[in-house]
Amino acid sequence: MCLLAGEENLRFVRAGALAASGDTGSAVAEPRGLVAARPSWEIIIRGFAAKDLITLPPPALEELPG
Repeated sequence: MCLLAGEENLRFVRAGALAASGDTGSAVAEPRGLVAARPSWEIIIRGFAAKDLITLPPPALEELPG
């Protein structure tokens, strides 16, 4: 069992890796899960996207809960 499997910062990085590998469904699901568990993640994700540090499929930001 990996002790860091649920670590939020690693989940965020994992979303980027999933997007880079072409798994957009999972890449979008990961940030949604982060925001659902801790709404402040929406600010972080939107901030990264605004600075072009991450690229999400166009509807992904609009579909974030929060």
